[in-house]
Order: sequence, then C-alpha cells, then structure tokens
Amino acid sequence: MKYKFGKYERSQIIKNFEVEPDNNKITVNYLSGDSYILPYTFDNKVKIEADVEKQAVERSKYNPLPNVSLTEYLHDENTKYAFLAASDVVFSMLLQSGSDTPYKAIANVLTGTMVAFFIYNLHTIKKNWNQIKDIEKYDIYLKMKNILFDECQLGNPNITEKERKLTTNNIDDYTLDEVKCLKKKIDRSNSFLGYDHN
Repeated sequence: MKYKFGKYERSQIIKNFEVEPDNNKITVNYLSGDSYILPYTFDNKVKIEADVEKQAVERSKYNPLPNVSLTEYLHDENTKYAFLAASDVVFSMLLQSGSDTPYKAIANVLTGTMVAFFIYNLHTIKKNWNQIKDIEKYDIYLKMKNILFDECQLGNPNITEKERKLTTNNIDDYTLDEVKCLKKKIDRSNSFLGYDHN
C-alpha cells in the first residue's frame, strides 16, 4: 500500500511486512513510518497475510474519483486546463494591448495566479492518477492471484522468477505494466488448458 484510503489513518494501513524466521520476528511496517514487531510463528504469518489481503480488497473498493476511469479523468482535466489557459492568454493579450498601466498590472497578476493554479492542479492530477493506477494494479492482482498460485505450482515456464514472487505484500514493488503483462501471460496460458505440457 502506498496511499491512505477511506476512513483509515496512515498509522492503521499496513504498507508491508518482513518475515525473519531466523530472528524469530515479523516486522509490520505502516504508511506512517511506524513499525510493530510480532514473534514469528506460522499462525502470525498467516494472520498478517490475511490482514494485508483484506486491506487490499478494501483498498480496491475505494476510488478517489468514483465512477471515473483514468482516461476519462485525464481527458476532463486536460480539457478544463486547456480552456483556462486559452482564456487567460486571450484576456492577458486584451489587457496588455491597453495603454493604462493598471490594466497591465491586473493582467500580470491574473496570469501569475493562473500559472500557480495550473501548477498546483497538475500536482493533484498526478496524485490522483497514481492512486487510480495503484487501485487498478490491486484489482488485477486480486482477480488473478489464485490462478497465479496454480500456475506457479504447475511450473509454467512462461512466468518469470520475479513474477512468481508477486504477493499482496510486495505488489508495490511491481508496476501496473508488469502486473498487466503477467495477467496476459496467465490468460494466454488458460487458452492452452487442454494441451499436453509435459
């Protein structure tokens, strides 16, 4: 998990966990930067994996922009800012053409304000875009995780070693494109289910 979501505080959201059986501990890391150490037992490992899984399912239900796809969001934002920028340029040109200095000062202030507003909103767009991509990555993983486990057990040669290690705990180490690529491999493998793989 990289982002806070819903009613949860950063101190409640598990970022990841590290299992160290040799040191007899499981370190649970939270988004807030805090960590908590549990004694290593098989039951504790299973429980923390279940908690992270449950959190991922809840996270996938949360969308900072409900009912909006990433493409729609970017199109709407780009259209809005293109219109604002164009109207600002036209307004500034009209005011700059006048000979009175107060109008030029007003045009400069408006242009500066618009530029600052535009930069701030670009940051907001990027933040929401990254959250939406993160949610999409979790959705794809949650839908294919059981099939991925089966494919790894069967020793599918098309799945790389890195892809075999994908879990809810380390999904943040993978890009959306890597998860999509893995999904394509699994879908392709499913199309050859009746074939002899020996």
